[in-house]
Parts: sequence; structure tokens; C-alpha cells
Amino acid sequence: MATGAKWTSKIQMGWESTRGTAVTATRLAAEIIGGWFTPHVEQVVRTSQRGSLTNTVDAPIKAKEFYSIDGAQIRPSYATLPSYLEAAVKGTAYASNISSTAYSRVYQPTGTTDDLKTATFEVGLDTQAYSLPHGLLDKFTLAFKPDAPIEMTADWLFAQQTTTTFTSTPNPPTYGNEIGSGQNGRFEAWIDSSTIGTTTVKCLEAQFAYQNNWQQVWVSTGSNWPSVAERKPYTAELSMTLVFDATTEYDAFRANTLRKARIRVSGGTITDSSPSLRESVTLDWYGYWTDAPVVEQDGLYVVKTKGSYVADPTTRVPFAITVVNDQKTIL
Repeated sequence: MATGAKWTSKIQMGWESTRGTAVTATRLAAEIIGGWFTPHVEQVVRTSQRGSLTNTVDAPIKAKEFYSIDGAQIRPSYATLPSYLEAAVKGTAYASNISSTAYSRVYQPTGTTDDLKTATFEVGLDTQAYSLPHGLLDKFTLAFKPDAPIEMTADWLFAQQTTTTFTSTPNPPTYGNEIGSGQNGRFEAWIDSSTIGTTTVKCLEAQFAYQNNWQQVWVSTGSNWPSVAERKPYTAELSMTLVFDATTEYDAFRANTLRKARIRVSGGTITDSSPSLRESVTLDWYGYWTDAPVVEQDGLYVVKTKGSYVADPTTRVPFAITVVNDQKTIL
């Protein structure tokens, strides 16, 4: 009986101490369940005037190259989400010990400095692995539902690619519970015009989309890949599907009223925490609805709000993501 080829794939990560300098990728990113890099190589095809219907005889010239992972599907846990937020939102968030074995980190974007972390990825199959340094997390989305774990997608940009062998790594560590999964999972939402977290709403689903708007730049360094990356102002949009049993949010859209939305997903109790605390992820967002159509969905009338951020007058930040877990250091 013939034996077929067995193909597997995996992604490993390592956080760079110096941006753009490759490191060994020692963490197996088992929570990334989909995503493969795409090469972007620009070539100049040379033609010749040589009295022939065949005018291309020379190899093309490679002008520039970069690589990306687009729409990587991630099932983050309470333990692994902070590492992605440090690459996308805030480079280092202080771990506040709030209850014996429980720690809280608040991720808010910094408007005047760039403190985001970069990563080296090792991506490959059975036959070959590739190293992708200078990894910039350009865009991510978080999808919330009351009856399912959080789903995350992420778009990464990389400067170059080299062939390598996978860094030797142990079996996947214990990454903890997926956010929102399990019988102890809770999904809650509030929308207010004054004090955030006061008025509960019936939210069927929500999505938060954040983009850093990284721009890779090719400069005179003697290489074909980008050695510089610059950021434009970021964007942070929130979409919520709400049961249309009140006109509050539709009226807020029409009146252009500032909204303060909070979404929280919490899991099981953190072991030995005293006082007892649950693992949780909380999103606070400040902005105005830019759209709010009323439609029928699954037999219900719902209002689908969508908004862009503004800085909160008190905190001066447009949003914050707070993660409570049992991790003193991030994975």
C-alpha cells in the first residue's frame, strides 16, 4: 500500500529586543489557527530592441520586496491576548497585582510616541521553514458574541524572508482558557452618554477593528527590503448589533451624541485569587455613531451601530482594553 505525504504547518514567535533585528522564535503560537505569509516582490522586466519578435531575453531585476500575513485567524486566551496588544496598542503595560494571584493590564494607545513591540516569526511546513523578522502588527479585529469565544484576526507586515530551520521548542505550554469559552463565560455590554458602564444593552454581537496604518519605506541601505517603517494616525472602529427594543442608540446617531460603550467578556475564577476575581477582557470605547440602520435579523428588529473614535474628555484616550488574568509576565 502506498504511503501518502503528511503535511503539517506551524508558526513560532519571538519578541525582538531591537526592532528589525531577528531573534530566535521560541514560542509556539498554537493559538494561530490560520494564516500563511504572502510574498510581495516587485520585479522590473527588461526588454531588448533586437530585431526579433522575441524581445525579452534577460532575467527580471528584483526592485523591492516585503512579506505579509493577512487575516491570520487567532483564538486568543486570557493569557495570550496581552502579547498581541503589546505589538498593536501599547508596547509595555504595567501588570498591576490586584488580588493575590490576579493581575490587570490596561492597554491604551500612545498618541505621541511609538513604543510598540515587533516580532520575528518562523513559519513553515514539513519541508521548509522561513524566518520573517521586523514583524509589525498593522491591523487586528476582535469579534464578540454571547455564545462563542472571541475570534481575532491580525494582519502582519514583515521586512524580509530568509530560509531557516525551526528553533527547537518544547510542546505547547498551557495557554489557558479561550476568552469567553466554557460554561462560566459571561458577555456583557453597556452604552452611556455620561458614566461608562451604567446602562446595560442587549447586544447580539460586536466587533472592534483597530489599525496602526504602518507604512514601510525603502531607503538607501543597499537592500531590496524596507529598513524603515512609519505610522500614520491609527483608526479604531466599533460595530454593535443591538436589539431594537428602544430608540436610544438610533436617536443618539441622529443627534450626533457622544457614546461611551463598554464590552466585557469574563471567564472562570482565577485560582487562589483573594478576593475572588474572574479572568476578563474589557473594552472601553468613546465615539460617535456614523451609521445606525434598523434591519431584521433572525426574526428580530435590530439596530446595527457603527462608529469612529474620539478622545474621551477625561482620560484623553479613545479606547482602552483591560485584561485580567493570572500571568505576572506575558507569554
